[in-house]
Amino acid sequence: MKGTYKLLTVRGIPIRLHWSFLALLVLLGGYAAVTGGVQDGLHTVVFICLLFTLVVLHELSHSLIAQRYGVTVREIILIPVGGSAMMDSIPENPRQEAAIAVAGPLLNFAIALALFLFMKYLPSVTFDPFSMTSNDTLFTKGVVALFQVNLMLGLFNIIPAFPMDGGRLLRAGLVKSGMSYVRATSTAATVSRVLLAVMLGFGLYTVNPFLVVIPLVLFTMVSAEENAVRGRGAIKSLVVGNLFPQDFITMPDRMKLGDTVALLLSSPQRHFPVMKGTRVVGVLSLSDIRREMAKPGGAGLTAASAMHRTVVVPPEMPLTEVQKTLETQGIPAAVAARRGRLLGIVSHEMLAQLATLLDHGRD
Repeated sequence: MKGTYKLLTVRGIPIRLHWSFLALLVLLGGYAAVTGGVQDGLHTVVFICLLFTLVVLHELSHSLIAQRYGVTVREIILIPVGGSAMMDSIPENPRQEAAIAVAGPLLNFAIALALFLFMKYLPSVTFDPFSMTSNDTLFTKGVVALFQVNLMLGLFNIIPAFPMDGGRLLRAGLVKSGMSYVRATSTAATVSRVLLAVMLGFGLYTVNPFLVVIPLVLFTMVSAEENAVRGRGAIKSLVVGNLFPQDFITMPDRMKLGDTVALLLSSPQRHFPVMKGTRVVGVLSLSDIRREMAKPGGAGLTAASAMHRTVVVPPEMPLTEVQKTLETQGIPAAVAARRGRLLGIVSHEMLAQLATLLDHGRD
């Protein structure tokens, strides 16, 4: 992901920090320092760092269980609203999905319990885990805050709504009860939208900006999850070869971008294999042409200087595997070939269009 910085690697999983997190740290720490003094600013920065350490542990617990089931975890990314473990796929086996989903909240509850027991039985310490004001020292207040945060993270994540862990637990339960994976996803997505609408309404009623912004962001993630699963279900039995024969245009690597305009006007194609002789060296997309043509002298650039890298896929490769490859490698299209002979293009748009045509919203 662009704009991120690697902090460390755990079990082969890079943990990355998005630049916006640093901006949040400066903003909140600076605000606390201005309103309450330098010490309050430092306490705020330390607390946010501890909070996101807990988020990392939460995501790592998901990731390590996922690795046990053979799932590739590409990275963990920290952003201002939380963290996300980027996995190649989520197992459709309900037991495996439930195990991965429940690992995060269980870790938070375990940490909360450990903090509670530690403070509850620590000699000569007055401890009220649900009140900051009844604890006098900075140490006890900090432990109380961590206890509350872990409890909150665990409870929030078991809400049965995507993309929280509770939404995945709900889907796993529906699949376990005999429902198909696609239908279980749609049912869980409907429940998610209802719960998020309730959260949004409560946020508007109480004038709580967090309870307004968070549901609005999560609504889009619910739709993305549902569409992705329905799309994979629709094309599950198809392979790359089912897309051909296909009419397509290639571009030589030394072709000037200004000379591509005539091709764009005469063809609905939006991704073009770039050739160096008979060898595919990349893919030039409409978005690449737009970006480079907007620059001074862009029309004089070559196709090779503006293209994306690509992968070559065989005709027998399942379309679901191609879709996963495009997503994990962050490329717009793949090139299909058999024994060195170019067959055509497989793009995100093509797969989405095919899934829409084949899927009627039913199993």
